[in-house]
Amino acid sequence: MFLKKYPYALSALLALLIGCSSGGDQDEARVYDLSLEVARLDDTTFTLADLNKQLDGNGWSEHAGLRRIKDTVEFNLKAMDDLILDALLTERAETYSVDTVPEVQKRIREHMRMFVLRMMYQETILERVEVNPEDVDTAYENNLQLYFSPALANVSHILVTTNPSFYIEEGQSHTDISKDSVDFLAREKMSVILAKIKDGGDFEELAKEYSDDQNSGQKNGSLGWVKKGQTPPVFDSTVWALEIGKVSPAIKTMHGYHLIKVFERTDSSYASLDGALFSQIAAQIRAGLTRRLAEEYLDSLENLAKITYNEKHLNLADSTYEPTDWLAVVNGVDSVYADEYRGFAGTYQMRNRLATMEVADKKKVLGQFIPAHILNLEAKKQGYYDREETGEELAKFTLHQAKHQYRLKGTLASYSPTDEEIQEYYDANIDQYHSDKPLHVQHILFEDSLKAENIRRKIEDGADFREMALKYYPGEEEIRESLFDLGFISQNEMPQTFWNAAWLLSKGNVSRPVRTEYGYHLIKLIERKPTTSFEEAKKQVKQTLVEAKRLEVKEAWRQDLLAGHTIEVDSALVQDFLFQSKARLAELEKTADTTVSER
Repeated sequence: MFLKKYPYALSALLALLIGCSSGGDQDEARVYDLSLEVARLDDTTFTLADLNKQLDGNGWSEHAGLRRIKDTVEFNLKAMDDLILDALLTERAETYSVDTVPEVQKRIREHMRMFVLRMMYQETILERVEVNPEDVDTAYENNLQLYFSPALANVSHILVTTNPSFYIEEGQSHTDISKDSVDFLAREKMSVILAKIKDGGDFEELAKEYSDDQNSGQKNGSLGWVKKGQTPPVFDSTVWALEIGKVSPAIKTMHGYHLIKVFERTDSSYASLDGALFSQIAAQIRAGLTRRLAEEYLDSLENLAKITYNEKHLNLADSTYEPTDWLAVVNGVDSVYADEYRGFAGTYQMRNRLATMEVADKKKVLGQFIPAHILNLEAKKQGYYDREETGEELAKFTLHQAKHQYRLKGTLASYSPTDEEIQEYYDANIDQYHSDKPLHVQHILFEDSLKAENIRRKIEDGADFREMALKYYPGEEEIRESLFDLGFISQNEMPQTFWNAAWLLSKGNVSRPVRTEYGYHLIKLIERKPTTSFEEAKKQVKQTLVEAKRLEVKEAWRQDLLAGHTIEVDSALVQDFLFQSKARLAELEKTADTTVSER
C-alpha cells in the first residue's frame, strides 16, 4: 500500500516531511491526475483535487514567487494540515451547539435576514425589471452630447513671452520697461529662433533651449493632445489649418509669440451605439428602473406598517440601555433592540455633532434600519424563510459559526503571568537577557600610537587581526596567543577608557588606538552578550510566556482533535505536487491533455 500510516500527531508527520525536502526548480509543465488519492482520515478520502482547492484557498497566487521545492513543500504541507484539521473540526462542530451563545445567534439572525432579503430583492425587484432596446436607443439620442468626442490635435510649441518680468533687470520694476520695449525684445528673440529653424534646427531641441513655457519646454515643447477650441482663437485656428509636420509662422496671443508644430489630428465624432456602449446605457437604465421599483415597493410596505416606539426608554439616556431593551416594535411582532440601535446612534451623533440625543434624533436613527425589519417581516409572510435553500443556508452558516466557536477553544482567552513566573523564567534563561561579562574582545598592545595606527590600517586593508597580534604583541612569542584574546570581560576587569572604547564597537570592528596605563591598544569586538536587567526585560519575558502559553493551548486543542483518528498521507505525492491554477486546468481541459506526471 502506497500510503504510510501516521496514527500519531499530524505535527510529527509535517516535521518529518519538511526534513525530507530539498532544493530545486519547479517544473511548471508537470500535470497531475487530480483524482489521485493523497490522504485518508479514518474512512474519508482526500484527492489531489481537494489539496489543490485548499492550496487555492490558502492564497497560492500570493506565493507565485516561490521557486524552491522546499518552499512549495512547506506550503503544500500547510494546506494538507489545514485540509485534515478542517475535516476534524467539521466533525466536532456538527455536534457543538451555539444556541446559548448570544453573539453567535445575533450573527446568524443578521446573516439569514440578509440572505432572504437578497432572494426577495432578486425575485420581487430585479426579475421584474426589463430594458427594451428602444429605451436604449431613445436614451442615446437624447444624450448625444455625452458620447461626443471633440476633434483633437497633438501639438508642440515654442513660446517667447511678452511678460515684462522676463525682461526686467535686477532692481527694476515693471514700470521701468515699456510694452513696446518688451514686444521688441520678444520679436528679436523669436527672429533668432526662426533663423535657426530655417537653417535646419531641430524644433524639439530649440523648444527645450528657448521656450519660455517652462512646463512644455521641458517636454520638447509638447502640449500633448488639445481639443479644438481649447486654446486662444488665433492659436486654435493655426493648429487646425497648419500642415502636419510643418512649423507655423510666428503668431501672437496674450501670452506672447508662438511657433506651432502639429504632429497628428483626429476629427470630432460620436461614439456609435454598439457593443459596450449599448450595454453601458442598458445597465444605467436598468439601475434607474430597479432603484425606482425598489423605492416604490418599500414605500408601499412602509405605508402599511405600524411602528410602536418605547417612549419610556427613548426618554432615558443611551448609557442606561441594556442590549435587550426594546426601543420599537414593527407591526406588533418584530422588536428593535438597543444593541442594534447603538451601532447606528454613535455614527449619527458624531456626524451631526450632537452633545445629547433627543427623542426625535433617536427616532431618526431607528428610521435608518426599521425598513430592513419591515422587509424582513414581508419575507417571512411570503415564505422565504420556509424555503429549502434557506434551510440549507441556515445549516451551512450555523456550522460555519460552530466551527469558528470551536476554533476559539484553541486560542488563549486571557493569561497574565505573575511577577514570580516572570522572575523564574528570567533567572532560568539569564544568558538570553543578561551577562556580567558581556564583551568578548581581542587586543594588541603597542608602546606608541603611530605604530598602533599603522597596524590598524593594515588590518583595515585585510590583514588578519590574530596574525598581527601574534607578530606585534609585546612579550615572549609563546605567550602572545593567550594574552591577545581576553575572552568575555566585565567592566571592572580593564581600565575605563579600554572598556568605553570596546563598548562602542560593533561586532567585528577594530578601534583606533586607545591609551591606557599599559600603552596603546587596538581593540576588536568579537561577540556581545545581552545586558538587560530584570526590570528592562520584564515586558519581553512576559510576552514570551504569553506566547508559550498560547502555543501550549493551541497544541492541546490540536491533539484533542487528532486523538483517536487514523491519518494516512502519501508523503511523496504531497512533496511532489505543484499547484494547478484554474487557468492551467482550463487550458488542459481545452486541449484535452490527459498526461499524468510519472511517479
